[in-house]
Parts: sequence; C-alpha cells; structure tokens
Amino acid sequence: DNDCDGVIDKLGQIITFEPLEDFILNDDIITLSAFSSSELPVSFEVTGPAIVSFNSMVFKGAGRVTIAARQNGNNEYLPAEEVVHTFCVNPRRPIIKQTDNELRSNNLSGNLWFKDGQLIPGETGNTIIISGDGSYTTQTIVDGCESEISETFIAGMTEVTGLRDGLKRSVKVYPNPVSNYLNFELDDIHDEVSIELIDFSGQQYAVYQFDLFSGVEKILLTEYMSGVYFYKISTKSGVVTGKFLKK
Repeated sequence: DNDCDGVIDKLGQIITFEPLEDFILNDDIITLSAFSSSELPVSFEVTGPAIVSFNSMVFKGAGRVTIAARQNGNNEYLPAEEVVHTFCVNPRRPIIKQTDNELRSNNLSGNLWFKDGQLIPGETGNTIIISGDGSYTTQTIVDGCESEISETFIAGMTEVTGLRDGLKRSVKVYPNPVSNYLNFELDDIHDEVSIELIDFSGQQYAVYQFDLFSGVEKILLTEYMSGVYFYKISTKSGVVTGKFLKK
C-alpha cells in the first residue's frame, strides 16, 4: 500500500516474447518460449492455420498465423500488455507431374503457373493443360505466404525422322536441366554426327561436327545464358530433335 489508502497496489509486469521467423509447412511440434517479469506463467492464443496447446504449436495448413502471448495477473500483479506476432507458414515446394497432356501440382490450391518464366493468366488450380512446348513451373501462394518455385518441367516430345525406327531409343541427352556439361549419348552410332543448338527464338546458337562419333560426347555450356534451347542431332540414319533447359 504505497498511498496509505488501505488498498494493496498491484505491481506491473512485462512479457518477453521474441518474434517468430517464417516456417515451411511441416509436421513438427514447435515449442513456444515467452516469459513474464513477474515469473507468472504466460499463455498463448493463436489465429490462423495452427493449434496451440500450452507452449506447443503444430500447423494444420499453410497461411498467415497470429499468436498472442498473455499474462492476466493475480493478486499481486496487474495484467501484462499482450505481445502479438504474425508470421507465415509457407506452403511446401510444389512438385509437378505429367499425365498425358496435363500437368499437376501436388499442392491442391493457391498455385500460380508459369511458362518460360511468364505467368499464365487465369491458371490458379492444381492442374493445367500443356499449351505447347516450353518450360513450366509453378509456385503456391496462400494468404500471401509463398512457397519456393517448383523444379522446371520441360514439355515437348522428342521427334524422330529418318530411316531407322530405333534411332529415338538409341539417343540419350542428359542431364536436363543442365549447368555445365550436356552429354549426348548415341548407342551403336559411330559415323558422322552433327549437333545443332538453337535458342528459344529459333536462332542457331552453335553447330558441333563429329567425323567419327565416339558414343558419348560432352558439350560445355557454362557460357550459355539460362533458358530453353533446342537440339537437332543429324546422322546418316535420321534426325532427332528435342530441348533442354540451361540453368
């Protein structure tokens, strides 16, 4: 009783509750840590796609979460001013799979689709119809919380012309996407081979001539700009065309 009025004056208290960083959606149990200067226990209240029990939090989906730390006081202490933090539970990085002429994201909602790096207007579902050859990616955004962009999916079938029906099966081009060396593997072909690389605008980028193909040839692409390129492999047995993505 500091003012001699016969009433015990309550003490003030403050809560220490550090901001939370954004999370990627997971099944982990997150332990919350907050303290009051009175050493009384702190409680939590959450809104958004999360559940709190005592000082443990689990996520039930992606989106924006707001969590408040509170201490309501007692006979000795006044209620503390609550501390509120908001953070994102970002969606998991989507994975693209193809079924016939359809691409599907494993994230069911909030998808944005891109073709050759450009947003495809109006495509926000978890499936799209392939609209032509090119590189496709998707990103999931829920309540302003963003996933990483998916790995690039290269759409377009390798086409074969020429005299040998088995030529397509004998040609392997890897890795795709590529950062450094692109491997051209031609089984059972040991004669003259021409490999032409063409950029996405249709302009010839380079031509490589091999008088005696060794079975596997490596082409260094470190000086190539990132993007989609086409290749054309010409042999005495026919022509194989396809595409690859340079990271």
